[in-house]
Amino acid sequence: MADNAGTTRLESYYKLHAAIYDLSRWSFLFGRKEAIKGLPMLIKYPNEILEIGCGTGSNLSCLTKMYPMANFTGIDLSSEMLEKAARKKPIQNFKVNLIQANYLDFTADCKYDIIFLSYSLTMMGQYKSGVIDKAIEDLNEGGVLGIVDFNSSHFGWFKKWMQYNHVEMKNLVDHELLSTLEIEKRSLKNAYFGLWKYFIFFGRKLPN
Repeated sequence: MADNAGTTRLESYYKLHAAIYDLSRWSFLFGRKEAIKGLPMLIKYPNEILEIGCGTGSNLSCLTKMYPMANFTGIDLSSEMLEKAARKKPIQNFKVNLIQANYLDFTADCKYDIIFLSYSLTMMGQYKSGVIDKAIEDLNEGGVLGIVDFNSSHFGWFKKWMQYNHVEMKNLVDHELLSTLEIEKRSLKNAYFGLWKYFIFFGRKLPN
């Protein structure tokens, strides 16, 4: 997802933030529940679900309740975040496969019906197009790629602050890559009266 230096910085960042992640992120990571609740309208009975950048497993915990018959995989760079995820009851009950790895180095042993990225793509720097490309490759035909993330801000000071926190709020979506998907949903919404915008995207992989 990033070069070695960038990966090390992210791992160090989440080593510090893992303990407070679930307590703090509700206040600004908007759209996650809305995105997850919209999935059953797009795909009712998935067999394999992957979250890239699964963090502490909050999204996976919600997904296990919605899709109790599916198999779940979560991948993340941070061992501390994955340790938090592993303690969650839904993660334990559904035997979610948690993997510490760089997604670009990960070789899946199956194709996925749903691949979900929640506020992770903006932290992948120059590698976000490669991540999207690989995610599309790892989808089954008819599978759905879901993304919720920061999009942009008109305020330079805010973008600098977010960059300090490893979030790049520009050139987020590679339209050329995403154009290979059939768009099911694409929405852009304001947060805190326009301090920044976030987006929700769902695209379906078409048959070759």
